[in-house]
Formats: sequence, structure tokens, C-alpha cells
Amino acid sequence: MLRYAVAVASALLVLFIAVPLAALYGHLVPAHFVTALGSAGALAALRISLETTAASLALTLALGTPLAYVLARARFPGRGVIDAVVDLPIVVPPAVAGLALLFVFG
Repeated sequence: MLRYAVAVASALLVLFIAVPLAALYGHLVPAHFVTALGSAGALAALRISLETTAASLALTLALGTPLAYVLARARFPGRGVIDAVVDLPIVVPPAVAGLALLFVFG
């Protein structure tokens, strides 16, 4: 019974993803992509995305990789605090979303 339920759930999931993609594919016109991607707004958005990605990569390589190496290899006072601060970006977004839902729905 469980195997059947998993198969049905998997089939529904594939349908929920495949059907909209197939519908989009049926209406694709390559000329529209060229027009949309050539617009000033799209090029500006692409430029900003590439700049922020490059800045994030540079900061991660310059600060994150050495910090990860030191945290993994060395034992020193305050290591736990630094490790907790490094983990904050992973923990905070779900916590903020949870608080927002709590405030909205009481």
C-alpha cells in the first residue's frame, strides 16, 4: 500500500512539474527571447546579478574559505562564538519567516 501511495504521489509531482513546462514549451518563440533579453531592463538586471555574484564569490573566497579552514583545524577561545555567528545566516531566514507567520496569524 505504501509503495502504491509513493508511486501516486510521485506521478502527481511529475505531472505538476511536467504539464506546465510542456505548456510553456508549446508557446515558445525564440524571437521573443531575443527581444526580451535584449531590452535595457533585462541587461541591467543581468549586469547587477553578475556583479553581486562576483562580489559574493570574491568575499567567500577571501574570507569564508580561510575562516572555514581555521574553524575546522584550530582550537581557540571564542571559536564557538565565531562558529555561531557564521551559522546565523542559515538559521535567521527561517526564524524570521516563522516570526512573520506568528505575527500575521497570531
